[in-house]
Amino acid sequence: MAPATPALPTQTALRSDVVRGGLTLAAGLCLTLTALLLWDLLQVQVYRHDAMYYLQQQAFFDKLVAEGRWINYYLFPLLRQIPGGLAAVVSLLCWGLFAYLSARRWVQSSLLALCIASLAMQISPLMNQLQWPATILPAFLLLGLAPLAAARIPALLFFPVFGVLMFGSFSYIYYLLPLLYLRWLDSDDLAANMKRLCLQLLPLWALGFVVGYLSSLLAVYLASGAFGMEIESWRQPHYIESPGDVAANVQRAFGYFTEHLSALFPDGLHVVAGAAAATLCLLGNRSPRYIALGTLALAIICVHYVLTVPLGIIISFRTASPMWLGWIALLFFTPLRLRWQALGLLACLLLFTTSLYLQNRDTLRWYATVTTTFTGQLRAASPKPPESYQGAVFLSSDTAVAEAISAIESRYGLKPLPEMESLARAARWVPAAREAGFRKVWLCETEEKRARPLCTRILEGAPASPARCQSGLYRVNGESKGFLLVEMNPPECLQNGIDP
Repeated sequence: MAPATPALPTQTALRSDVVRGGLTLAAGLCLTLTALLLWDLLQVQVYRHDAMYYLQQQAFFDKLVAEGRWINYYLFPLLRQIPGGLAAVVSLLCWGLFAYLSARRWVQSSLLALCIASLAMQISPLMNQLQWPATILPAFLLLGLAPLAAARIPALLFFPVFGVLMFGSFSYIYYLLPLLYLRWLDSDDLAANMKRLCLQLLPLWALGFVVGYLSSLLAVYLASGAFGMEIESWRQPHYIESPGDVAANVQRAFGYFTEHLSALFPDGLHVVAGAAAATLCLLGNRSPRYIALGTLALAIICVHYVLTVPLGIIISFRTASPMWLGWIALLFFTPLRLRWQALGLLACLLLFTTSLYLQNRDTLRWYATVTTTFTGQLRAASPKPPESYQGAVFLSSDTAVAEAISAIESRYGLKPLPEMESLARAARWVPAAREAGFRKVWLCETEEKRARPLCTRILEGAPASPARCQSGLYRVNGESKGFLLVEMNPPECLQNGIDP
């Protein structure tokens, strides 16, 4: 049974017309920025090279064996039928719903909770993760359903059940679930709050994690007969075999932590605003409540980085979303008790919301422009409709792709967030060709790959690369064995622009 919930601090600020007006204006601005973000997100039509739309189900069986993601594997036929834009928007709305319902009762204001949810939807790591829209959809749907389930089933059942479900899709989303139980930390008695946190909430959270992890191991065993997960090489694991390895892994995890945090606090203004918001939260929550909330928020902020220390793996920026939402809870989850406290907190919140929207707008426009330029100009350069070919063969190196992206960036004046995953590899070009209409796309961009049987067969007797520049982004080499041979124009051909 959940502990009794004492009354929260009186919110005298909400009786002020100035505060109510400020909340209304802030909510209107936040909703506007959210609508603009959703519009920018819908402009993305090409997704990452290993998104569900471009792979076979076998690839997700490999994910099951490597990471225990059984939900993604079994739902693959359904998920890949869902349009990417729809999946991305639904996922982001589920994230916002979770943030709204987590905050609403704690802050005692629907308008403030709406502003917090809008800020949560602007989290930059999400813009990266949403480029795998069908893949992430099950985990985000579960996150949206979690508040409803937490209100109806005992916590002793809730955490293990959602641990099993979330480990079947994206386990890092599980870290957020304790935010649904902030009501357990409402007392004005610090000792009582910390006791509930340390003896009830954190152990249940840990229990769900353990059960979820064990369920993933069971899924791997049932699928492959193997005990344990095989960490993929791209994660660059560094296993602990000596005390020096522990220190190296801690240093590596801390490096990722600071790198991911720097995008949330990119300059002194944001650091000052964050410190001011934390101070205003302390005044609004009273210290017994804020200390308990802060302890839980810090646990959510740090847990992903701590748990990776034994493996020493790469921690992608896209998995930093729970850490960022933990910071939002630390900085903005507070009742509005005093007028000046309410107005100050709203000012800090709007600063973060606006600056993050501008970052995300530029990043999404960069991604959409690069990928749609790849696709549109490939269609324009193709002598025949793409559907009439057996497929396309790409002959350019990673360096040539990077140079083409630089030309597109210069042409449109765009730059991504530094933490955004690069598109500057030949493999990242494949989805653009698939979206252009080519049924099969092969990479024969290096001497090693050209020596492989498939590339050798297609390129045997193929036309030589044209000596002159062609208009636009691409240089078409002709057709061989029913495949269109294409490469990026050399840098000197792109200096005068990339318009076809």
